[in-house]
Amino acid sequence: MIKRVLVAERGPLATTIHLALQAAGVETVAVHGDADADYIEKATFATYVPSLDRIEDLVSAAVDGGCDALHPGCGALAESPELARGVAQANMLFLGPLPEQIAALADRWTTREIAIAAAVPVIPGSAPILNLSDLEGPIARLGFPLWVKDAWGLAAQKFDRQDHLVSEVGSRVQSGQKVWVEAHVRGARHLVVTVVGDESGEVVPLGVRERAIRGGGKLTIDQYPAPCTDALQEGLEDAAVAFAEAVRYRGVGSVSFLVDSSGAAWCIGLRPRIQIGTLLNDAVLGVRMPEVQLRVARGEPIGWNRDDLANAGAALGLRIRARQKGVLERLEVPDGEFHTHAIVGGEVSGLVGVLVITAPTRHAAVVRASGALRRIVLQGLETDIEEHLASLAQPSFWEGVVEET
Repeated sequence: MIKRVLVAERGPLATTIHLALQAAGVETVAVHGDADADYIEKATFATYVPSLDRIEDLVSAAVDGGCDALHPGCGALAESPELARGVAQANMLFLGPLPEQIAALADRWTTREIAIAAAVPVIPGSAPILNLSDLEGPIARLGFPLWVKDAWGLAAQKFDRQDHLVSEVGSRVQSGQKVWVEAHVRGARHLVVTVVGDESGEVVPLGVRERAIRGGGKLTIDQYPAPCTDALQEGLEDAAVAFAEAVRYRGVGSVSFLVDSSGAAWCIGLRPRIQIGTLLNDAVLGVRMPEVQLRVARGEPIGWNRDDLANAGAALGLRIRARQKGVLERLEVPDGEFHTHAIVGGEVSGLVGVLVITAPTRHAAVVRASGALRRIVLQGLETDIEEHLASLAQPSFWEGVVEET
């Protein structure tokens, strides 16, 4: 029986997680540092944890707070096998996958091997590069551009020239990194299938979401469902389920794919956590993913499939960022759900919040989102709202074609 959960999220989804878990009948404990945030008043209790970098401090705070479980949030802590193990060692439930699942999915090379074993296509690439001579075959086979990636799929760099590629790979190998090269997928769309897996091994896919618009290298707009054919949706869902079943995935996760203009798709991994984009699944399907995480962590079956859920049409998620640090003087959001951790009078930088707009159709969601952005009031901050309006006004976006901005 879980009665109290410590929530280790301090970002825009913190309030959403607290409210969802409370709706499931449990008390929640918020963690906060030196700055206040609006999610603290939504929690049942709050505890001071100056930094989330020390896992032992976070686990101790949960134990001291009388918690039976810990929710790791939607960031790096949710992908920490060390945190999952620490929670288990303290005889609490971790509201996420098992530690060994998190560890396997964190290593992108291991992820590739899991996908290949499950007959799920991955982007053509090389084996791990041990010395520069290992590059000759992949270069001849794949051509340019090529991406260099590390074991976690991070620090990815694209190269169009062999001399630059060889120099970078040589530097990384000398420093002890495990790297490999992958082909570049031209004109790729980034499509995501949210999956839910339970202890019995059952996996339910929840449709296809698109990480639709990027600006300045950062994701700015999500859309759900993604504009795609029924055949593509079915193929991506089948591949996502096969991948999740291969690791007997337990919890809520997102399987990502790159899809080219021909409809060919390649799996790039499973993020073992809820994401900001998961808010769109919640809005359209009428579910609360933190509550689902709670139930499957308790060993309960999923208890439903996709056809059992509501369908509110379509949703857009718009990430609103502050261009520079400032004090939020006034906040009014007349339309949609605004997920934020900011408080009026508090200092804000980076991601201010996520505006989620739901409508019966995608086109109606675009119209509603444009209106909501024009009416939102965020005084004291210079934001990227005008860029969002420009993206929504693109004829190509209206027609369902997404482009890098």
